[in-house]
Order: sequence, then structure tokens, then C-alpha cells
Amino acid sequence: MDKQKQKQAIDQVLRDMAGAMTAGLALVGTRTGLFRAMEGKGPMLPDNFIMRLGCRAWAGPPYPVGQILQEGDEVAGFRVVHTPGHTPGHCLFFREHDRVAIAGDVLANIHFLSGRPGLRQPPRYFSVDPAQNRQSIQVLAALRPRVVCFGHGPPLTEPQMLQEYAAALAQREAQALAQANV
Repeated sequence: MDKQKQKQAIDQVLRDMAGAMTAGLALVGTRTGLFRAMEGKGPMLPDNFIMRLGCRAWAGPPYPVGQILQEGDEVAGFRVVHTPGHTPGHCLFFREHDRVAIAGDVLANIHFLSGRPGLRQPPRYFSVDPAQNRQSIQVLAALRPRVVCFGHGPPLTEPQMLQEYAAALAQREAQALAQANV
């Protein structure tokens, strides 16, 4: 697919998902309680000083939750995949027929300080459980998406980059575990 067609396809995917999200769907499971934050009835997670300070600047107004999504539900042709870690109820959306993933914040494709593209985990202070988020990165990689759209940074259109990143991450995790058991 040429770059212009790819951009048009990504733009359409994002419009489809934006429409579905404004219908009042919560991207969380029922047991997490995170929908309370969406409705303005509880704190954004992780609940730390940086998030409390930052929410004043970047959080939008509360929005009523009309439906709580579960693993395997379908939204605008995308399957809901629970990928906790960034938040307890974080989800990504995956469409099988063209292998497009909307990954949200499980990964970013930008360096937050320099603005340069590149795969990055969310900073620890923006994740409820960084170790669980690393497991969710493996879930994303196992889907073998051709295109990945992120909450931060440009879409990834070179699938091998995700596979290499996930493999390197798994290798670091295994080494750390081996060292801890010595």
C-alpha cells in the first residue's frame, strides 16, 4: 500500500473509533472502577502527585459512561483486547482483516522530551503497573499488527519494529529475572 493510501486508511480508522468512543463507551472493565474517573467521580490513575497536577491541564470534562467494554467485545469492527498496566482497564482495539491495532497508551511512538519517533513504554509515573504493561506489550506484539496507532506519536507502519522491540523487552525481562534468582 502506498503512503497516501495508508494515511487515508489510518485517518478513516481513527474517525471510526472517535465516533464509537463519543457514543459513551468506557474503555475499561467493570471491576476496575476506572469509569468513575471518566465520569468525574474518582481520581485518574495512577493516583500520584504528577497525575493530580497534570489532570488540571489535560483532562477533559467528565463524560457519562454508557457501556462498559469487555475483552472480546466489538467496536466499529475492532475487537477489544484488555491490555492492563498503563491503567487497570486499558484496552487496545484490533481489526483482523487488515491487522490494524489502535494501541492507546500501552506504548508510545515518540520520545516525550525530544519529540523524535521511536517506541517507548509509558513513563513509570504514568503507569499503574509497569510490569503488567510490559506483558501487555507482548500481547500487542502477538497480534502481529501491520499498522499500529498510538495515543502518542505517529502510527507505526513497519511491523518488524514492534516485533524487535517486544523481543528485546522480553529478553531484558528474562535477564532481570535470572539475575534476581541468582
